[in-house]
Amino acid sequence: LPSRLVHGSVKHRLQWERPPESIPFDPLLVTLAEGFRETKHPYTFVSVEGFREILSVDGAAEKATPLLPKLVPALKTALAHPNPEVFQRGLNGLVQLSEAVGPNLNDHLKHFLSCVSI
Repeated sequence: LPSRLVHGSVKHRLQWERPPESIPFDPLLVTLAEGFRETKHPYTFVSVEGFREILSVDGAAEKATPLLPKLVPALKTALAHPNPEVFQRGLNGLVQLSEAVGPNLNDHLKHFLSCVSI
């Protein structure tokens, strides 16, 4: 990952080697989504924070939409995980992705129904 974890006394943060908007989303965004399944610190923090920060850059929708076929399986796996914290990270990631790509996600929602209809 083109970032490093900066440990603060109260709050951790990611420090990117270059501006996040200049980093190619493929494979970074997919790798971060796959990281939602992690259960150990700092991997959990890096995946959640990195995913959020990458999707918040200008032009994120245009960069993330072509990756939906790769992101859907990673998010679905997190949502199907037996660990409730992993499920929560997957659900938060799905919400963030939805906010970033909007209706472009609609065609893929059927893949998540079995995971969220408990």
